[in-house]
Amino acid sequence: MKDKLLKKITGITVTLVMCLVSVPLSFADKSEKPKGYVTMSVEKFTLGQGYIKEPVKVPFYEGDRVSHLITRLLGKGNYTNTGTVDDKSGTVEKGFYLASVRDRDNSKPKIPQYIMDEIEKADKEVDEEKQDPDFLGEFDYTNMSGWMYCVNNWFPNYGSGTYTPKDGDVIRWQFTTFGYGSDIGGGMIKPDGTDADNFQGSYKSIANKDKLTEKIAEINSVSNKSKILSNDKVQSEYDNAYRVLENVESSQSKVDNALNQLEDALDDSEKENTKPNKGSDEKEDTNLNNKENTKPSENESLNIKEEKLVGNSRYETAIKVSNSGWNTSKNVVLVNGAKIPDALAATPFAKQIDAPILLTETEKLNESTKSEIQRLKSEHVFIIGGEGVVSNQVKSDLQNLGIKVERIAGSTRFETSLEIAKKLVDKVSISEMSVVNGEKGLCDATSIAAVAANKNMPILLMPTKGTNIYDNFIKDNNVSKTYIIGQSAAISKEIENKLPNCERIGGIDRNETNAKIVSKFYGGNDLSNVFVCKNGSVKENQLIDALSVGVLAAKENAPVVIVGDSLSNPQINTLKYKNVTKITQIGGGCEKSFNEIKGLYTK
Repeated sequence: MKDKLLKKITGITVTLVMCLVSVPLSFADKSEKPKGYVTMSVEKFTLGQGYIKEPVKVPFYEGDRVSHLITRLLGKGNYTNTGTVDDKSGTVEKGFYLASVRDRDNSKPKIPQYIMDEIEKADKEVDEEKQDPDFLGEFDYTNMSGWMYCVNNWFPNYGSGTYTPKDGDVIRWQFTTFGYGSDIGGGMIKPDGTDADNFQGSYKSIANKDKLTEKIAEINSVSNKSKILSNDKVQSEYDNAYRVLENVESSQSKVDNALNQLEDALDDSEKENTKPNKGSDEKEDTNLNNKENTKPSENESLNIKEEKLVGNSRYETAIKVSNSGWNTSKNVVLVNGAKIPDALAATPFAKQIDAPILLTETEKLNESTKSEIQRLKSEHVFIIGGEGVVSNQVKSDLQNLGIKVERIAGSTRFETSLEIAKKLVDKVSISEMSVVNGEKGLCDATSIAAVAANKNMPILLMPTKGTNIYDNFIKDNNVSKTYIIGQSAAISKEIENKLPNCERIGGIDRNETNAKIVSKFYGGNDLSNVFVCKNGSVKENQLIDALSVGVLAAKENAPVVIVGDSLSNPQINTLKYKNVTKITQIGGGCEKSFNEIKGLYTK
């Protein structure tokens, strides 16, 4: 496609520079002061599918160009490309060129009618599926599709490796479905307002969304985002702004009105926060119309404590976690150390009864676990899963110790998560719930577990095909808020529409989803602890360490960061501005990422 973009379109040569390459973590010295900040997003509005990367503020450093910024934002392995990030030529042979971006959303695109009309005029058809189900890129859906970048509502006539960012730029990467950019206004004007060279025209007038995008990025990038959005009016206008932004056909008046309404809501919220409050001399700054407030503060914490709760086996790692958090415990939650799906929903219930999560084998009670239960002086053990997961022999072994044993199980992992949810509501009333894909989103359950525990919300493992088994539970408990964990490839829009008041938290992979959860629910600058565990990308059952530590993390109100061989860029960007007191490694196999996190605070 690159040759077509650079030759067939006679003038828009590098207008469609499709970018993203990996940049080493050492590219920019973390101690270096940024030269400024830009707003950046990755959008697929012409497919009716919203954002791949929501608007955020991105720092840039001496020598950076747009190609450097987008590669940092997406991270290694989340794109394909040709050319090199450092090439400044913008030529076909050497210039940096984005071929595709990781996107596992394989739902049927909802291409706007004005684009479909142009496809029909050209006597073309829309392909039903992407070439690679894990990526969105050139030639997907039509023969004239790909990625373009625009700066301040202008599509540069050269590659992203050539453009040097300026403080305050709004840089939007957009997927053009058909017409090499004519569907999104590509190649329309120069910065001075004149027609671009070899102007190709646009299918229709496209609104300038830069100011609204920038305002959303400011909210998304501050440490107290959750505090700001706790105001109902601000949350409502924030949600409305997203709807307007994601509709490629939104008129300019709708965009402008959405911005005005959001700014008014922020101003009103600020006025409320400035009312005198007896007993408090200070207030948290939630004024998002002050742009200085949107730039992250540099981390000042250098004296980081570290701890490693690493046993010789997963069973002993869970015991070390138990030792760290409990001197005694009346209750214990027991799960199979090798068959984890049933257990992934257990953390909120375990937190409610103040119980550590310990591990056993299927056919017999693990001896080390048995000793730990005795040390804890436990009286009641809750087994999670059916007899095929934890046998009745294990139950008998516990009963022989004089311990009361109760099994929480359904005929499937989904029904087991429902039974756990019912046990939770026996202990505490709920108004919120979290939902993950119970077949391919198990890692997402470990990311949200500690948060769910502290918010008293059950974790429901959702079948790919629907919600029927949970309908009565949702209705009976008057659930008013749903956090969907994962993108629409994990939990479809169809399912989302059946759930109450949904908020989706999902990234392009498990690490970015984890980073988004940390960013949303641990919004303050200070973290007392960060627990680091394997993310299960190699083997699913490696998530067991993250499961084991969920209750302890909830007790300490600390995030669980699930990691691969190294930190992802979204995780780095989320963590590096925090003031962290302590970091704790849970289990082996994540030493490199643990050291990378430590390095963020010991510069």
